[in-house]
Order: sequence, then structure tokens, then C-alpha cells
Amino acid sequence: MPGPDLTQHPEYEHALAKGMQKAGLPDFCRYQVDKLAKVSADPDRLQCCHSGCTPCLQDVKTCLRTLYKAIEQPKRRWWSWPFSRS
Repeated sequence: MPGPDLTQHPEYEHALAKGMQKAGLPDFCRYQVDKLAKVSADPDRLQCCHSGCTPCLQDVKTCLRTLYKAIEQPKRRWWSWPFSRS
């Protein structure tokens, strides 16, 4: 089941540029990454074929992980300060 459409997130463009730069993906790969981000594809479920194709799916996975991490909302911790051990 597809997740939320991440292309509508306000930080999407900046996060995508950061992810593509980190993975070393050329601009023509943006369409493929956009399609995967639109359905919030799980990078761990994508498998590289190791045939040397362009773009390599391993690079796309790196881009998606960076993208997801950049737009992820911080999680609140219930055990944070002012609880201290005395």
C-alpha cells in the first residue's frame, strides 16, 4: 500500500537535490526518484541487479534514504529531561 505523496512536502525540492548530489545521480534520474518518492517506496525492498546499469538502483536507494531522512519529522521522546536520576 503506497504511503503519503512526499513530492508535496515543502522541503521536498531541497531534500531531493541533497539526495541526488550525495548519491551522484545525474539530472535525468529525477523522474525515477520522483515516481518512487510519490508512493514512499521502501528503499530496502528495492534490489540492485549488479549489471552496471545506469542509474544503478543502489544509487537510487541512497538518494531515497537521504531524501526520507531530510524530510522526516523529529520524534519526541517521552523520557527526556526534567526526569533525572537522583
